[in-house]
Amino acid sequence: MTINERDGDIAVSRSFAYEGATETFFYRDLTDSEYNATIHSGKVLKSKTRWDHDVLKVIITQSSAVTIESYSLAADGAMLVSVVKPDRKRITLVFQRK
Repeated sequence: MTINERDGDIAVSRSFAYEGATETFFYRDLTDSEYNATIHSGKVLKSKTRWDHDVLKVIITQSSAVTIESYSLAADGAMLVSVVKPDRKRITLVFQRK
């Protein structure tokens, strides 16, 4: 996972393979401070990134199902990622700073 910021524009890039999957998935979401950009991938996937106070939120709509990823920093500097998917239990990932 990589989060880049330049002149107020933020890009969140993720590349990973799901357990049992035969392919690697790559997602890239943007927030554009001037134009509030949305990324469309094909006809079924749309993602939008925005700030909600000090939490970076990525809203992904795929076939009318909405997934929300929330990125925040813990007091110890770890990055917390909360993922809420339709009809699934919320999961929280913790990334420790090296």
